[in-house]
Amino acid sequence: MNYSRRFDFSRAFKVLSCVAVMSVIPVLLEHLYPAMDPKQGIIDMALVVVVCIVLSIIGAWVARRPKQYY
Repeated sequence: MNYSRRFDFSRAFKVLSCVAVMSVIPVLLEHLYPAMDPKQGIIDMALVVVVCIVLSIIGAWVARRPKQYY
């Protein structure tokens, strides 16, 4: 049977969430630094991180390894 190079869910989720959060950090820091209201900046950061995690869950679900039928 052919070996599939697709990831299982947990590995794909870890990789996608790490890449998403690392790529968004510079934008978040740039947005937070000149913020007049730090509370609103933290809420915006949390919202962006939650969106990154949701997108990582969807991407990991797509990238999961298919069932092996014997």
